[in-house]
Amino acid sequence: MDRFTLTVLLCVFNGVASVTMMMGNKKLALVFPFPFTTILLQNAVCFLICALLIRIQDGQSLYKKLRSMRWAHFRSCLAVGVATSLVLSTSIVALRFASVPLVVAFRNLTPIVVALLDSLVLGATFHNSAKLGLVCGLGGSLLYTVFDPPTAAHAVQNTTTGDYENKALVTSSNNTTKTTTAEQAANTSTSTLTATNSVLFQANFGLFFVIANLLLSALVNILESTTMRKLAAEQSASTVNCIRITVMQPMLLALSTVFEDQQHALHLLRADGIAVLDRVQGTMNSGSTTMGPAGEITSTAPMLFILPLFLLTGAFAALFGVSALALSGLRVSPTTLAFLNVVYKLATTVVGHFLFPANVPMLSWCGYALTFCGFLFYALGRPKKDGEKKIEKILDKKRN
Repeated sequence: MDRFTLTVLLCVFNGVASVTMMMGNKKLALVFPFPFTTILLQNAVCFLICALLIRIQDGQSLYKKLRSMRWAHFRSCLAVGVATSLVLSTSIVALRFASVPLVVAFRNLTPIVVALLDSLVLGATFHNSAKLGLVCGLGGSLLYTVFDPPTAAHAVQNTTTGDYENKALVTSSNNTTKTTTAEQAANTSTSTLTATNSVLFQANFGLFFVIANLLLSALVNILESTTMRKLAAEQSASTVNCIRITVMQPMLLALSTVFEDQQHALHLLRADGIAVLDRVQGTMNSGSTTMGPAGEITSTAPMLFILPLFLLTGAFAALFGVSALALSGLRVSPTTLAFLNVVYKLATTVVGHFLFPANVPMLSWCGYALTFCGFLFYALGRPKKDGEKKIEKILDKKRN
């Protein structure tokens, strides 16, 4: 398979995985209000799938693969894992006490920051059409963020009482999970992050976490690109992804322990496991299994299974992570990958409007169209240099 065809296929897989994963996370967020635990369990599924891919691709176990890895390569993979952990952590923490439109707007700035780092670190050059595409994409994403902001039910809220049981998990247009208190959500868009009756952060630190998340997101794009360009000849994307997940798990476990009710989460998983077994055995009633106020299992509306959703989103998370790293290994620009992520979020938002019908302002649709046009301008405005074409021909010969 030639390089161009492989790149196109990986982009398609990456986009499908991204949209499906985020839509699955929307469903999952409605029934399992524990974002750190959610990522923790999805990573476990992702790790198993990547380990299986390593066995299929390389014909050896992950353990043997890691033992044969050079320390310099392993260190680069560790850096990617640490940076990714910080991105996830700052994103979820910021969404607990910062304005949702503010977080979305700053996250949409990621391609611009990545482009600057791409030029400084990797020496990338951008033609005027590509620059116009980045500006149009940024303008369009800001347009639909401003004129189609998250509703009151989507506003990030938290209370200072440490009472997590009365909060519902929701998602906004950028498909990132967060907690909300229904009574307060309509009146304010900032909150104070708490953990078990103790205030850890003040609301005025919200902007700090939003900016930190923006810079870390851009840094991850550059680290993934430099790491895979250096390791692609010896290490597969599945191996790098496994190391990244392993590094992320301890931090996610610590954050879930501090900020989430682990006992309640385990009760929900246990109840859902019982419901799944009942369905398999054909003995499940029409009602669903949920937790009562004292921890007892009660029956309510038809169940949306949690465990199958974890398996589904975990599988697509593996596909997304491996395909993104593989694209970096094919020397796809980190700016391109960052811009693709904005387009994927746009596609997810549009799909979400059709699956969950809602009134969309005309200016929001204009923002969607402008973002898509910006991507086309960017894609058509980056002709390869002669040197880049020669490198690609050499890589194609090695693969064939």
